[in-house]
Amino acid sequence: MFILSEGLTNTGVANAIGRQVLRLAGNTEARMIFVIMLSSGVLSAFMNNIGVAALMLPVVVDIARKVGIPASRLLMPLAYGSLLGGLTTLIGTPPNLLVANALKENGLRPFWLFDFTPVGGLVMLVGIAYVALVGRHVLPRRDSTGDVARQRGGKSLREEYNLGEMTFILSVNPESPVNGLTLEESRLGRALGLSVVAL
Repeated sequence: MFILSEGLTNTGVANAIGRQVLRLAGNTEARMIFVIMLSSGVLSAFMNNIGVAALMLPVVVDIARKVGIPASRLLMPLAYGSLLGGLTTLIGTPPNLLVANALKENGLRPFWLFDFTPVGGLVMLVGIAYVALVGRHVLPRRDSTGDVARQRGGKSLREEYNLGEMTFILSVNPESPVNGLTLEESRLGRALGLSVVAL
């Protein structure tokens, strides 16, 4: 998810979507929540929820940074919107597809693409309205960057995540058959399942 998200950011897709969302939402938090949830809901009706989250994650974080709202206030509505949008179509969530397939296997008429839309669309709109008008008052007000810095207490990421425990230094003896070979030729990384960071 994060690799896809980074790719969408680097190619400029996320920025283009962010500009449109920001143009529609303005600077009001309730409107931002409404537009973010509606956008992610409509997208997740036709895409996988995780794909929508990956697409919208950099967009929402960038919007939060630009308007000075803690990202946590907008990321939870993003998650709720993508989940609610999955209720609106047959392909929105895997359980919908499983049930349709089970009906077909048992000789019954399976669900069609928009059979879920009347109920799912209503649930999505009510959920969006609730979060934008009422639920936003209980959303966390966290500055994630400040929290991380405080929790780490000045520790490096290597110390914080114990990366030293998973990092090894190896030396090659002069008599070794791999002495003088390139990494590619020795196939050490592939054969041992290691990621060689440096020589």
